Amino acid sequence: MNILIFGTGKTSNKLIKLLKKRNIIAYVDNDSKKIGRIYESKRIISPNDIRNYKYDYIIIASQYYIEITLQLSSLGVNLEKIVPYFPNELRNKKYMFNFEKLITKWSKLKICIDDLIGYTDHFMPKLGINRLKSYGIAYTHFLIEIKKSKRIDIDDNIAKLKKEKKLLVLQTPNHGNLGDQAIAYAQEMYLKNNFDSFYYIEIPFCDVIRKIKYIKLILNKRDIIFIHGGGNLGDIYFREELVRRLIIKSFHRNNIISFPQTFFFSNSLIGKIELLKSRIVYRRNQNLTILAREKKSYELMKQQFTANEIMLVPDIVLTLKIEKKNKYRSGILMSLRNDSEQDIDRWYIFNLIRTLINRNEKITYADTVVNGKVCRDDRVTKLKKIWSVFSSSEVVITDRLHGMIFAAITCTPCIAFNNNNHKIKYSYKSWLYKSPYIYFCDELIPPLDIINKVNSLRKLNARKLNSLDFTNHFIPLTKRIEEIISAKH
Repeated sequence: MNILIFGTGKTSNKLIKLLKKRNIIAYVDNDSKKIGRIYESKRIISPNDIRNYKYDYIIIASQYYIEITLQLSSLGVNLEKIVPYFPNELRNKKYMFNFEKLITKWSKLKICIDDLIGYTDHFMPKLGINRLKSYGIAYTHFLIEIKKSKRIDIDDNIAKLKKEKKLLVLQTPNHGNLGDQAIAYAQEMYLKNNFDSFYYIEIPFCDVIRKIKYIKLILNKRDIIFIHGGGNLGDIYFREELVRRLIIKSFHRNNIISFPQTFFFSNSLIGKIELLKSRIVYRRNQNLTILAREKKSYELMKQQFTANEIMLVPDIVLTLKIEKKNKYRSGILMSLRNDSEQDIDRWYIFNLIRTLINRNEKITYADTVVNGKVCRDDRVTKLKKIWSVFSSSEVVITDRLHGMIFAAITCTPCIAFNNNNHKIKYSYKSWLYKSPYIYFCDELIPPLDIINKVNSLRKLNARKLNSLDFTNHFIPLTKRIEEIISAKH
């Protein structure tokens, strides 16, 4: 039996140890710099060279298994010969509808399933230790930045800015998550459209700590500080929470509004401790208003942050109006996450892709996270590009909140799966449940049922669909800001 392994990274190394190099005839990789090199005594070939080899199976040893599966299918590789390797999920049989054949393929490699599970245990990350490490790393980076911040950036604009009445938005992203970038763009548009007499200043996350003292120098009593919205009020993205606490502590005499957020602290001991710390910091700032972007977070915030003003407002991206271009739509867009928030079993995703391909569906993959940094100057270009991909698709399948929201604002029929917390489920239940073209799949159903749902969504005339209008839901926020402004004069 001859095997090709697609991938030459860490996952591939695990698989090689498992197979003990037996029956591997070559490695496949998309990195042009690796093509032709020798890896583990075998040559690395390009995907286009696969046709020159006689093989029984191609094992995908990469986190990009969706893109690679679609790539191999486009190259004419028989789907029956493609097997993904998920080192941390081989034990999970909860959603294994038709995976007996895949298990049989593994047994043909003369590897016992028990051995696979035991091997998985060896490499399975110990979540408690890893979580502890992540907290330690976050605190370390935070303290290093605090130490660096002793130097103040002085410029000639301080006196001028001091006199201006300002709206400062802190902690905006410079990373490639286009959901967060869309939030930053929507925040800017909302403030400029509703409060155009104010000077708008945006300070990205990476600069906040360094510019705390600078911000204090330019602030006056009429100014309002805003904290970037999103899904990081909690302990999953802990550095963001540390910086948020610093902002709230540093400007306790100023009015601060946190744009719509999802509340999610883990139920671990560390999560409970960090929630207590956040409660103490938030409670000490009587001028803090926190916006929840769905009902579940609103309820939790009301319980935990009793000293602060809590408001329920949709995700700020739902304020955006995307111009409808009556262009031709084609195929299914898959926009699925591959990180700590993923909840869908990856075997399920692979089986769904196989089923769709076997039905001759045209599938495109486009994540809402892009590689590299995205600064404010590049933001609109990147967003228009991803929105164009959404608006040119017949149906979107996603487990990302902003995958669902991008579908909503581009009037693209969508099937949305849950992630590992409540933000997608309750954003749908709070705001998007009335949309005729957004379908939320609370539980995983057989792929054939997904295909039936895709076909029913296809029957909707996308050109005649209209996005829901959330203008009235943001009126309380606008009034709250106006009240703060009036009180300052």
